[in-house]
Amino acid sequence: MPTNPFDSKARQKDLHDFIETLTANTGQNLAAIANNPIFKTIQKIFGFGWLAAIVGDVDVAMAQAEIQRLKQAYPNENPTQLTQRVIQAKSLEAAKLGFVANLLPPLALALFGWELASMTRLQAEMVYQISGLHGLNLQDPRRRAEILAIFGLSLGGNGLKTDLSFLEMIPLVGTVVGVSSNSLMMYSLGLAADQFYRFKQDAQKY
Repeated sequence: MPTNPFDSKARQKDLHDFIETLTANTGQNLAAIANNPIFKTIQKIFGFGWLAAIVGDVDVAMAQAEIQRLKQAYPNENPTQLTQRVIQAKSLEAAKLGFVANLLPPLALALFGWELASMTRLQAEMVYQISGLHGLNLQDPRRRAEILAIFGLSLGGNGLKTDLSFLEMIPLVGTVVGVSSNSLMMYSLGLAADQFYRFKQDAQKY
């Protein structure tokens, strides 16, 4: 029986099925890239630590342990409330990174690569933790592809960081900008991840 193109539930189901197929295929490809010896060598030689996070090379055991810790520490909270805790915690960590990287403006440029790698790692960890709180299997290759999808959804926040990067060279101002922009990027990414996984859960009901 054909679906009604004007039925929002049907459109949501179709979109969900498309995303599932796309992320399954992309996730498998990303897993192959992450495990490729040449890729690992390039990372090691050139110090492109952020590339690992981009392809979803996250410490799954650590993410699962953090999910269990949160559930045990706050047994009466639902996944939405626990997700907010993850977002807030990662946003605070991002703010600390911005403070350290921009404390001395002359070193801000030198520390840019370190800050980028650390921020990308934090973002990937947060996406994995949020997906786990929504009941998804962290071992599924789809999680790798979903990182890229969610990064795309929150591109506005990452663009803000790029637009304001020149201000981070200014004494005192740079520190404030680094802290606030990092925190905003992380928070916007967390909200995008939460919305993405809520959509997946809602679509699976149809």
